[in-house]
Amino acid sequence: MQQIPADNDYRNCFISGLPGWVFVSGDYSSQELCIIATGSKDPVWIKALQEGKDLHSVCADLVYGQEWKDAADVGCSYYAYANLGGGTERAQLKCNCKEHKRLRTNVKSINFGLAYGMGPHKLADTLLINIKEAERLIQKYFTAFPAIKNFLESLGNYGKWNGYIRTYAPYRRIRWFEEWQGINTDKAMLGKIERASKNTPIQGSGADMCKSALVIVRNYIHDNKLPVKLVMTVHDQIDTIVHESYKDEWCTKLQELMEQSTLDIIPSGLLKAETEISTVWKK
Repeated sequence: MQQIPADNDYRNCFISGLPGWVFVSGDYSSQELCIIATGSKDPVWIKALQEGKDLHSVCADLVYGQEWKDAADVGCSYYAYANLGGGTERAQLKCNCKEHKRLRTNVKSINFGLAYGMGPHKLADTLLINIKEAERLIQKYFTAFPAIKNFLESLGNYGKWNGYIRTYAPYRRIRWFEEWQGINTDKAMLGKIERASKNTPIQGSGADMCKSALVIVRNYIHDNKLPVKLVMTVHDQIDTIVHESYKDEWCTKLQELMEQSTLDIIPSGLLKAETEISTVWKK
């Protein structure tokens, strides 16, 4: 099921299979970004995620500076004002400005690429730009976010120096690099180890969280003898089917249980879950 395209033209072909039962699905909102923010302790990322601002736009603003300001169209949602925390400040929401969309997409590629140890060659391929432009963009990005740069470099160096890397506490799952040979490790292999060392704590911690959620959800269903069945997990999405008579209550409870599972790794409660009821499997 994980190989089914993440498009509702395909996913909507799947139904619960039981008369009177519907899907209730939950997934984490910006899971990898919250994990990076927690690990790096970057204040801009944390503030944007806490306040529900559009992180990719906030990052693009800081990376591009005046170019971002000049690209705003009349009525830009990013520069609109909103009441936040008792005061009025810029809403910093995702907007429809044509040039903002391009700049946001560029920075979004870096934000998500961080979880994969993406370098300038991959960024150049993704954005269809040359290597020099990709290198300049990454340099501007890390100038704007030095905490994230230091965080990723520390992960990469740890893996290269020790031959293994771990996911976040409290699980601390270990990934050994069997090809590592200390100072005798081939340079190309060290590059692979460095990228994997940046990736594993982020995606691996997300996997830890999902496994914890599955245990918590399964136990709650079993202990309370609920008309709910766990049917699958696809990446960070947990899919259940539930009898229609209990769907609304379960939708709320599934969100609560999934958010409970995040607290071991992200005790601040930064990471939230979203749940939805549907008659067919949906993205």
